[in-house]
Amino acid sequence: MADVEPDEHLQWLFSLTWKAIFTTNYDNAIEKAYALNANPTQNPVTICSSSEFRDFDPRFEVPVYHLHGCLSPGGGGSVLITDEDYATFREERRMMFEKLKLSYATTPILYVGYSHEDANWKMVTAELRAEFAPSTAPMSFRVVPTTTPIDREILAHQGVVTLDASLDEFESVVRRELGEIRVDPVSLDKIEASMPADLRAAFRDSPAPVARLVRSWAYVNQAPFHKEPNIGAFLSGDHPNWALISQGVQFERDVEDDVVDDLLDFATQNDPKLKVSVLIAPAGYGFRPA
Repeated sequence: MADVEPDEHLQWLFSLTWKAIFTTNYDNAIEKAYALNANPTQNPVTICSSSEFRDFDPRFEVPVYHLHGCLSPGGGGSVLITDEDYATFREERRMMFEKLKLSYATTPILYVGYSHEDANWKMVTAELRAEFAPSTAPMSFRVVPTTTPIDREILAHQGVVTLDASLDEFESVVRRELGEIRVDPVSLDKIEASMPADLRAAFRDSPAPVARLVRSWAYVNQAPFHKEPNIGAFLSGDHPNWALISQGVQFERDVEDDVVDDLLDFATQNDPKLKVSVLIAPAGYGFRPA
């Protein structure tokens, strides 16, 4: 496989930004695809055995877990080939498969060119589904040229949606529907700089959900309490700013108490045991179960 180069479609796939990559291939085609990209968003961190685990920066690097080992130089020792190898895989690669289970449980997975016949993968995912029961893991997706009706039904029952397409067809659909998907590390740095200091560690681990959270809610610990209260705008019907709230400049509107009381009554009538906490934000009132 040393003289085989990944084609342009495989190079496109690994030009996208991934949280982690798991492969059962022994070759280094994935690493080659990154090397051929003149301006990658991430650098691959190859991990072929549990002993090769190390820290990496998720903003700039992506771990590539070779679940069955590597044949490339420095590939971490043995590979899984025989039935005996499969029977003893847990000891040498336990951490790698535990990492897979964690990713499977918390993140949608995109399978590309994968038959779902690997014995280790079946065992790990079966264990995880048993641990999740009666809940289900996040939905995953599988891109393959063809799938038999029975396999499609079995995989759907396991939470895997099959998309019948070749890689170049899948690329065409993604480009048409979503355009060019690229998250540059420098862009993440700019977004992180706007994050509240207390949330930056969480942002580095999971940038997308933390960014959505901060866009939808105000982080009160670092709200701009020092600004001038917007009393005039508030009396004209605008939302109060944090300075007005913090300084206790109370101008309750005629309907405010009635709306709050009605919502509290509605919540407790539907479930007398339900405790309701009121979240006051510049955008108004919000309610959630305590």
